[in-house]
Amino acid sequence: MGEREYMVFVVSDATGETVERVTRAALQQFPGRRVAIERVANVRTVEGIRDVARRAREEGGMIVHTIVSMELREEISREAAAAGVPAVDIIGSLLFGLSEYLETVPGGVPGLLHRVNSSYFRWIESIEFTVQHDDGRNTATLGAADVVLVGVSRTSKTPLSIYLANQAGLKVGNVPIVRGIEPPAMLNTIDPSRVYALMIEPVRLADLRRERLDRFGRAGLGGYADAESIEGDLAHYGEVLRKHHGWTRLDVTRKAVEEVASEILTLHRHRHPTKNGLPAFPGS
Repeated sequence: MGEREYMVFVVSDATGETVERVTRAALQQFPGRRVAIERVANVRTVEGIRDVARRAREEGGMIVHTIVSMELREEISREAAAAGVPAVDIIGSLLFGLSEYLETVPGGVPGLLHRVNSSYFRWIESIEFTVQHDDGRNTATLGAADVVLVGVSRTSKTPLSIYLANQAGLKVGNVPIVRGIEPPAMLNTIDPSRVYALMIEPVRLADLRRERLDRFGRAGLGGYADAESIEGDLAHYGEVLRKHHGWTRLDVTRKAVEEVASEILTLHRHRHPTKNGLPAFPGS
């Protein structure tokens, strides 16, 4: 008998990119299990909820969702319970947990749990923007980013981007600087005070690249972790940086993501303050 494959339905009334990313991040803590994820987006009706619950029952799966509507959240809880399907309500659990601890409903407005305010939607927008602009994707719209990270491979660009989006509501794009590939022209049009160049010592970079090869395999990566390759990558990176004196250089060698993010936020708040001294949610 083969190893069981588990099925998780990630459900959203929007694109579903956020709930899928959160679920995949959590699943990294369970490397011994084979788990398939199916994203079900734009679920905004009772019929849609019932269909998801039925499919989850038939496939022995579970549901993870970020449904905004209180009515639909209650419906998905009822349908999942009736079908014997585990269901995790990410947004509802957070709102109710905070409400209980703070001894008030969000915003102090009765019935506010029936809707999610505009700040929540801006937060979701920030995360979705960041996911869509990861690893050099969609550079044509990179100019809308609050922060742009650049760096060679294995300098924590992606985890830093997600952390800044999730914790500070910033739209973040990140662009890999790759030898032999010209950086996207859009970088030349972005306010340099918003661009952060991630720096790393060669020995540490070699360690990180070897870890990557050991974990995911070496197919097609050639001398990715070799000293000569790393020297060439960093030399090319240096040439790019010499053309962009206004970019802020940050050393990420042996620093935790949280530590580097804190440095970026401190600089960003100083350079682009808002009325309350905090970075603005996108669109505010």
